[in-house]
Amino acid sequence: MNASLPTTVAAAMDGHSADDRRAAEAFLDAYRLVVREGTLAGLGEAAEAFSGLPYENISKLLKTVQGEGPDDWRRMPLEVVEDHLRHGLGGACFSLTHSFRRVAERLGFEARPVIAETPAGPARHCALVVRQGADDWLVDPGYLICEPVRLDGGRRKIATPRGALLLDPDRRDGRYVLYDEAKGPEAWRWRLDPRPVDDTAFIRFWNASFFWPSMRQLVATRRTEAGQLYLHNRHLRTIRAGETEKRTLGHDLEATVAALFGIEAAKVAQARALVNARRAKRKI
Repeated sequence: MNASLPTTVAAAMDGHSADDRRAAEAFLDAYRLVVREGTLAGLGEAAEAFSGLPYENISKLLKTVQGEGPDDWRRMPLEVVEDHLRHGLGGACFSLTHSFRRVAERLGFEARPVIAETPAGPARHCALVVRQGADDWLVDPGYLICEPVRLDGGRRKIATPRGALLLDPDRRDGRYVLYDEAKGPEAWRWRLDPRPVDDTAFIRFWNASFFWPSMRQLVATRRTEAGQLYLHNRHLRTIRAGETEKRTLGHDLEATVAALFGIEAAKVAQARALVNARRAKRKI
């Protein structure tokens, strides 16, 4: 725990808290996962299950009407897991990475967050690196990288339900570049710095995320058995093995999201209303 963090934040980031232990246990129990401490196979099974949580900003939008700023808006692991079990919610990358970190620690791993640049800008995504022996292994359920990938400077091909990904090391700066094999490196997904960040930096990036332009949009993704769903405002994409089917939603948006993503329609409606209000305010 970083001594430079404010006391309340430091307590929230303390992986030994009772709430964090409850969150990890509740997740493992809900998905009937057998705890195999310190095994990469066990970690991969947990990541596969965790990738079934929607990656969405609906819960993030709803949280911003509570409290006065980021210190009140961050959703901690127990809230993430309980909201998923009760309402079908998931979370955005920072809350989900932080939550899965606690699961990885429950499985006996030393786990730290790493930060990635996306085409939207720097520090727009995060993932998790776990240490086993002298090796670092990457897991990123948000991008369906569930089987741990060793970060040893080599190129990796990663099979996912939405199609094959390639992870390329950049010899110039030591970062890793992720892209769809079918589209090539020009259509890169993220550029990741494999050096873990401390809690102070992670909180700073997390806090900044509440003020991104995406907080005026409705965004959700979810893994399916055949691929991945992606919602951006009213536009729904279904991605299967590199092929994309597009659809524009209308009055049926809330019901469709509930059916496909498993998120309560009322929660979707509340978040949609917030997005519409924020857009209208910017036009005034």
